[in-house]
Amino acid sequence: MKKILLRTKRGIFFTSIAILIAAVLIVTFGTQRAVTMKDQLPATQAKADSANAQVKDLRNSYLPQSLYIATYSAFYAMADYMRQRGNYFLGADASLKFNNTLKEMIINGTMCCGLAGHMPPCDTDSLADVNNPAIHKGVDQCLGIEIMRGRNLTRRLQEMENASFRAFGINTSFGKNYNAMRLLVFQDNWTGPWQVGVNLTVNYSVVAGDVMINNTENISTIFGIHGIPDPLYAVGSRGAAEDGSVVYTNYFNATNITNLNISTFHRQIDLRVYRHEPNASSFLDRFYGNDVRSPCCGVESLINPFVMASVNGQRERPYVDWCYYGSGNRCTAAQTGQVWNVTCVTKDADTPPPEFYRFAIDSYHAARYNLTNEQDDYLYGVGPPPACPESPFP
Repeated sequence: MKKILLRTKRGIFFTSIAILIAAVLIVTFGTQRAVTMKDQLPATQAKADSANAQVKDLRNSYLPQSLYIATYSAFYAMADYMRQRGNYFLGADASLKFNNTLKEMIINGTMCCGLAGHMPPCDTDSLADVNNPAIHKGVDQCLGIEIMRGRNLTRRLQEMENASFRAFGINTSFGKNYNAMRLLVFQDNWTGPWQVGVNLTVNYSVVAGDVMINNTENISTIFGIHGIPDPLYAVGSRGAAEDGSVVYTNYFNATNITNLNISTFHRQIDLRVYRHEPNASSFLDRFYGNDVRSPCCGVESLINPFVMASVNGQRERPYVDWCYYGSGNRCTAAQTGQVWNVTCVTKDADTPPPEFYRFAIDSYHAARYNLTNEQDDYLYGVGPPPACPESPFP
């Protein structure tokens, strides 16, 4: 009897211990798991929200803005490089050399510096040298002028990586494989003549704790050409031996003149502002040295022989930039009509000061600028200029 009772008590004891251990395990691990999941969900959501917000800022703001600044600065620097070099990129592969150089300027802020006196030597007209970064140097160092000022895309991406971690504790990293970053610049009916479109393919990752987003984005932006030097002036004026090969600079600036008459014509010459002209070359074509018409994006300005003092009338061409400096000479009499002097504008050698000395324009442009109609005809040929019917003028 005693043995049976003892065995029963032992059974109750061990059973109680087992139940207690099971309860402790359930309470300890079961409750902790429930609390952990409950706390983790909002934390994970917050990280996901932070990562998504960062990606949105990159896609819609920071990357397009950085691309805008880098591309505008690179075109400005390229125009000055052509001015100092005195020529466009040459050879059958000229467009490839230009594109590769421009991409490197935009992304890395470096270039093959073909200007005299720079070491190591680098020949911009050699594709092998253009594609050899080991002999390249900073754009500003090459030009001797601060234009890029660290605005290249790689520099901006590094700044974003650092600022992202310091400010938000988010690890943002950009793929810096240069060859994988595809760049395209273009003008078309969408951009019009006064803007340039830019597309860049770039990879990046955003990591916030255990949340990671990895994207390859096609970033697009457009920038206005206002204020960029015109390479057609810088290169073309140097090649005009009749005018002394004096280098002149003009800056792209769209006119706001809509009412075309002799007074506004005088004003456009005076300011050398640009207007859209389908037969003229576009902003991009001028960088490539392409003397071709661009129906969507052609622009032109008028040569001002007052601020361009060496323009002396020895060139028998209309005083329209692409007619005067264009390599193709697309403004012959057969193409655009006779060349005329303009009443109220053209001055001869005996008129002090010779503000627009021997200024000339072709029949096509005379009609485009409303200089001849049934009531008024401001065109004349050889001989003394007729009296200007406009008083006061302009």
